[in-house]
Amino acid sequence: MTNGAEPTGVRLHDIVLHVTVDPPGIASLIPPGSALLTPRATNDGGAPRLSTSDRVESMFVFLNGSGSIEPNPTLDVGEVLELELGYEAAARGTTTISCHVHATVEPDDVFPRSPGRSGSGDIRVRA
Repeated sequence: MTNGAEPTGVRLHDIVLHVTVDPPGIASLIPPGSALLTPRATNDGGAPRLSTSDRVESMFVFLNGSGSIEPNPTLDVGEVLELELGYEAAARGTTTISCHVHATVEPDDVFPRSPGRSGSGDIRVRA
């Protein structure tokens, strides 16, 4: 996943990846066991962690920062996030594994509160 570069990119906070298999039954997702990723069955940060022995058709992967249990709050403009997720084949056929991002955007990241430039100039008034 690559966040957009300037000027179109914006810092993303509270990132959660929603991974799905469609159509189901051909392959199942294997929840990651990494300390940096917390897979859950729902988008509720308080929901129990999925086990690496579970096989699921949908999961929400919460990003954790620096091995802590607190969510990683940001993906900066232009930053790249790479991760590997496992799957297990269950039957013959074709299926698609998809992922979309759930995140929040802070108003200060969209509308920075930096002071404007001061300036002056001469004007001529004619009567």
